Amino acid sequence: MLAIRSSDEESTEIEEMDTSEPNWCWFYLAECGVWHMFEIDPSAACSVTSAQIEQCYNRNQRGVMEFYTAKYTYRLDFSVMRQINVTTGKQRPIKRSLHSATGFRFICDNLALPVPCHWERINTDEPYQLIQLGRDTYEFKEVARLYDRTMDHPIKSIQRIQNLDLWEFFCRKKTQLRKVKRTLDIEERMLFHGTGHSNIQAICTFNFDWRLTGSHGDVYGKGSYFARDAKYSSKFCHTTGKHNTTLQRHGLAPPIFANEPPYKTMFLARVLVGEYTVGHPMYCRPPSKDASFTNFYDSCVDDMANPKIYVIFDSNQIYPEYLIDTMWALNEENMDTSDTPWSWYYLEDCGRWHRVEDDPSKPIRSQDMEDFYLRDSKSVMTVNTFNFRCKIDFSVMLQTDLTTGKQRRIQRNFNLVKSCCCFCGPPVFWENFDPTTPYQMIQLSELTSEYQTVADYVSREGLLSKSIVSISRIQNLDLWEIYCRKKKQLMKIKNVQDIPERRLFHGTDTKNVESICKYNFDLRIPKKNGRTFGNGIYFAIHASYADKYSTNSTHGGNTKSIFLARVMVGKFKLGTQDLLKPDDENATMWALNEEENMDTSDTPWHWYYQADCGRWHRFEDDPSNRVRSEDIEKFYLNDQSFMVVDAGSCVSKIDFSVMLQTDLTTGKQRRIQRNFNLENRCSCFCAPPVTWEHFNATAPSQLIPLDKRTPEYQDVAHYTTYNGLLNKTIVSITRIQNLDLWEMYCRKKKQLMRLKGTNSIQERRLFHGTDTENIASICTNNFDLRLAGQHGKLYGKGIYFTTCAFYANTYSSINRAPTNGKLTKVIFLARVMVGKSKLGEFYFCKPDHESLENFHDSCVDDLDDPMIFIIFDPNQIYPEYLIEYEL
Repeated sequence: MLAIRSSDEESTEIEEMDTSEPNWCWFYLAECGVWHMFEIDPSAACSVTSAQIEQCYNRNQRGVMEFYTAKYTYRLDFSVMRQINVTTGKQRPIKRSLHSATGFRFICDNLALPVPCHWERINTDEPYQLIQLGRDTYEFKEVARLYDRTMDHPIKSIQRIQNLDLWEFFCRKKTQLRKVKRTLDIEERMLFHGTGHSNIQAICTFNFDWRLTGSHGDVYGKGSYFARDAKYSSKFCHTTGKHNTTLQRHGLAPPIFANEPPYKTMFLARVLVGEYTVGHPMYCRPPSKDASFTNFYDSCVDDMANPKIYVIFDSNQIYPEYLIDTMWALNEENMDTSDTPWSWYYLEDCGRWHRVEDDPSKPIRSQDMEDFYLRDSKSVMTVNTFNFRCKIDFSVMLQTDLTTGKQRRIQRNFNLVKSCCCFCGPPVFWENFDPTTPYQMIQLSELTSEYQTVADYVSREGLLSKSIVSISRIQNLDLWEIYCRKKKQLMKIKNVQDIPERRLFHGTDTKNVESICKYNFDLRIPKKNGRTFGNGIYFAIHASYADKYSTNSTHGGNTKSIFLARVMVGKFKLGTQDLLKPDDENATMWALNEEENMDTSDTPWHWYYQADCGRWHRFEDDPSNRVRSEDIEKFYLNDQSFMVVDAGSCVSKIDFSVMLQTDLTTGKQRRIQRNFNLENRCSCFCAPPVTWEHFNATAPSQLIPLDKRTPEYQDVAHYTTYNGLLNKTIVSITRIQNLDLWEMYCRKKKQLMRLKGTNSIQERRLFHGTDTENIASICTNNFDLRLAGQHGKLYGKGIYFTTCAFYANTYSSINRAPTNGKLTKVIFLARVMVGKSKLGEFYFCKPDHESLENFHDSCVDDLDDPMIFIIFDPNQIYPEYLIEYEL
């Protein structure tokens, strides 16, 4: 449905450049910093197109156009070139431009995962990076603003966490929620989380771990807790006056003070709060909205009318974005920023705002523009120099080059928000980013705007009336990307354009800070501080509340640390205590046989291997293999039957007779081929496997029945019968195609390889039996760790898989086939990263239980000959096939 309203004002020409046969298109600036073209989105019931906008614009170039989606009303204001969500008030820039392949990157590939535009100095080899924000940056000021709303204590430093894996998980989760809930928006908030310094590394690396929740209570559920106010989160921070040792251990050089005061550390996290409800101590996940097994709330809160605490039960809804060190000395006063000068910015083609002083070709200063603006906010300023002439119209906030006619938007601000919700790279404002480390703790300078913004948020929003000793930004690329990927997943599932996020506070023991920075909050840890609103990770909007759960420094003094975390709260409901959530190992991937292409030219031959994604990669693309196509080709042409490749850490054998490469250490095999020009190379993390058919990226998941005549069907059936020892008649095999879950699985694999410094993680195809009513939820959202233990927990409180299909059969419910009335059962065949295993115990909440480190990845029933595997992280699982068989 399209409703158009134009103003009665006389239209004014804005586009001055004349082109022949122009093809004007309309774009909006997405949070990733990339311009996207307006187009119909069937999943969101949006019917506006770029052509329709152009028609309205041509009728009145100063008019207003409205359009609707299934949930929101939007207004396009051509006079200021902005799109406004009438329901939520959220705004974003729009632009009119010629569609040119050589121009800007207007349209993002929906399957590509761009790095957040504000991340900087990205090192993809590191689990995460901590980038200290300068006090004069707008990012610093924005975080400080959130901190200072409830906190009186000055900020010592703010560090940005750049974790590519966690960011991708977060974004994918947001997309999944949007798709499942069929909405354009998932509520996202920036929330605080106070914790001890010992947890920081784990959170920056692995995200908040709901398995470790409860150390400060689980009043609203057994999840990760975040606070709206920094003051609340500060209560849960541990105080310390000696962070230098830890910082230096991560390659950082903290500033040296003559008399360094004690300080607290807290996270400011991006959180997908989504739809929420009041929590309960028994909740292990948000409750169902309609008693179904697929429609759940996304988070729990303490109060529906005015939520101050948010409990998150899925770490993929959280991205720990900043680490704030706050001064905790008594009688400290915040820095006076009332006289902060206004600055002027222009919108560059890259989609980022730049200060006018940053453009060397245009001798304009913010002070000159400010003087004009203060005299008359609707005036026009003309700039004439020897080689530059422009007009600045403050009434429409446009700068026009009088020589070329080119226009660009301007704005007046002293506190620009530069964060975004895209992924595949660190935010641009991360500093000294080192991807070779699990995470970085970047202490923010008190002079930077990022520091001041976080400090302001903690004080004013977090209601924490304490002196901030320091604020450190946590730069953990893995957690950042997982968070982003999780957000994208949630948006897809909920069919919305955004997931509600909040910056919430979380207080915890000092010993947990390093673990949180490295691994994120761990939901698996027992809830030592209660679970009133559910069995999740608790966050608070008030830092003052989070402060209650932070402990003093183990080094003495009166300082504490809390986390200020970015949390995807999504749609939440009131939590309750019993809420669990808101509502063969060397085998290669099954694929069709392919023949070697015919040699039809003198083009040099290249050699390729088939990766797990099903695509062919050149050997030069594999950093673990130092062999080149040229070397392999020489052996092949000399009629050598095989070739041994010694790459130091990896020794492999290439057998030309069967076109297989075998890792002589692990026994893992992969197919190879000789070709002269393959174009389908990929990154394995940006597209679905090539074996997927009829792929629909807008659907939360697809179930594709396999033809019994295909090799894929025969391989799965053979594996089930002979490896799984299931002596039953198979009725059907269905492939599960869920891009969100697949990308989270791939990102988790890459994260583990980076953390463990290895080229591969042991994977297995394992079986799982369950009730029929759970199948739809598993296909959409993956296996739910929060519901683990319903059939026992002999080896740990995790998700159980088995090598034997006949064993999984005992846990599947009986169905009646609609076609012939015969009794059938269904089991899952999943791709599982078992990694390094250890013998499980009934009280284990994760492989290494309450340890802050994660040396093991799974538990087993027997170390020598395991039949049962227990997984404690759903991102290590991809539900790949559904197998239906007769009884």
